[in-house]
Amino acid sequence: MNDQEIRHENYRKNINILMVSTPIIISGFQIIQPYISLYWKIVGKTYIFVGILSFLTALIQILGFSISGALSDKFGRKKILVFATFGYSAGFLAYIFAKNIYELILAALLLSIFTSISTPAFTALFADSIPSNRRATYFSLLNITISLPYYVAPLFGSYLLSKYGFMYGFERGLILSILLIIVGASIRLYLHETIKNNINKKGFSINTFKETLLDTFKFIRKLNKTPRLLLYAQFFDRFTLGLTNYLIIFYVLEVIGLSISQYSYALTISGIICTALSFPAGKIADKKGWTKILLLTFLAYSLLNIFFIFCFSFAYLLVIWSFSALFYALHMSSWKALTVDVIKLEERGRYSALMEIVGQISFMVSSLLGAILYTFLKPLPWCLSAIFDIFIFGVLLKIHKMKTSNTHSTLIT
Repeated sequence: MNDQEIRHENYRKNINILMVSTPIIISGFQIIQPYISLYWKIVGKTYIFVGILSFLTALIQILGFSISGALSDKFGRKKILVFATFGYSAGFLAYIFAKNIYELILAALLLSIFTSISTPAFTALFADSIPSNRRATYFSLLNITISLPYYVAPLFGSYLLSKYGFMYGFERGLILSILLIIVGASIRLYLHETIKNNINKKGFSINTFKETLLDTFKFIRKLNKTPRLLLYAQFFDRFTLGLTNYLIIFYVLEVIGLSISQYSYALTISGIICTALSFPAGKIADKKGWTKILLLTFLAYSLLNIFFIFCFSFAYLLVIWSFSALFYALHMSSWKALTVDVIKLEERGRYSALMEIVGQISFMVSSLLGAILYTFLKPLPWCLSAIFDIFIFGVLLKIHKMKTSNTHSTLIT
């Protein structure tokens, strides 16, 4: 077996390992994650506290993203990813011992920093391991493995909350989350490094973090126009998410008048739909074009935000979230494929981190703004989200025209 065959075999193993470990880890997260803003509200008493804590968690993630992408390019994807994945369990453990506002803030920040450290390494390692001409298809396969536990696990969390009461049920969910995450992290120990020849052999130090932090921001100046426009699209996209992300459960319970169980059922059903559609969505995106699919999805998101404001029943919510699942399946595979396609392999860690930094800055501001708007008039965050989805459509239209123009120029040449 030659070096190229060994490399191919190792990369195929990477895909399998990530496909197995990720659903386990996601299950650990999603047992309690959909209800975490309710927990914040119980401890902190107000919607404004929820907004402040989401602001702080986004702020700490910006720090994590600022160094993690460059670290994964310099020291290796696997080392950073495995370290951060084990770190998730420390974050959930801190939640168990959090008995007041300050301990809760510490637990939330701890979990956020490890999440931010792992994300660029995960994205880069997965992108490194898949064929370049089938990226949307492989990302859709990843979405399938993520989607089912992402939406089914909250049902178990809902059962624990109903049986033991919110606080005791939440604690039991945290314990189960820790166990699942440790299992998933252990599986990731068998990953193979994808940039072995580029790894810096020097150890970690204060200067290492300083250098990687500076390297991430210097990297911005090297980007050409298409990656820069994608950063703008990421900013607006995460702004719309931050406006409503922690408030959806409050709107469903307080305005629509549904129960936690109905909320979890609707979440699970829409997730199953998303899972079923993920693979054909990836194949469609590879065939029709990633930017065309993204233009469609952001127009749809704008309309769905408006429809959500007028939601009045479980059936109506289920219809809206089912269509959201359809467009989300199309969106995710296309977005991931486009963002890794515009950058070189040895720079993917830094670019993935940069995308996350921009997104978290936007999310940090909009999550606090959304909480303030919701306090005064509950539909306002969704109205503003609909407007920003139109802005994203305009940015993506420019990218689509540029890619079309470049394709025509290549064909002529």
